Amino acid sequence: MRVVEAPNGYFLLYEVPSTIKDYLKNSVPIRHRDYLGEPHYYWRVHKTWIKPVTQLARRWKLSLELEVSEESRVIIQDELNQIRVNDKAPSKEQIYATLYLTTEAPSVIVDAVWKALVKIYHPDIVGGDATDFNKFKDAYDTIKKG
Repeated sequence: MRVVEAPNGYFLLYEVPSTIKDYLKNSVPIRHRDYLGEPHYYWRVHKTWIKPVTQLARRWKLSLELEVSEESRVIIQDELNQIRVNDKAPSKEQIYATLYLTTEAPSVIVDAVWKALVKIYHPDIVGGDATDFNKFKDAYDTIKKG
C-alpha cells in the first residue's frame, strides 16, 4: 500500500486492500487518471485516520511505501514501533489475570466470570465500556481456543 501526503492535512492511499477498505467507509474514494489515461483509485483520508490505517496495515502484514514529509514519517514509524512492542503475545497467566482468574480456574468458572463481565461492560449496556469489553473478550476467546 502506498501512502502519499497531500495538502491540507490529508493522505492519499493507493493500492488499498479490501480488508482495509472496509474500515475506510467514512472516507471518500476518489477516482484519478494518470497521464496515460489509466484510471487509478485512491482513498483520501484525513491525517487523524493515518494511525488506524497504519495499525491495520501492520496487523495484516502489509508493506507501506511512504511518500510523506519527515514529520509524518516519524509519526507513522512511531506507530509501527509501538505496534511491534504490543505484538508480543501475553503469557497464559496474563490472559487469565485479565479475567481476574488464576490459571487453575475450571472452564465453568471461566464461563461464569465471562458472563458476569459481559453484563457489566458490554457496550450496548448503559455505562458499558467498549475498550474494556474488547479486552475481556479477547482474553476469553484466547482461553477458549487453547
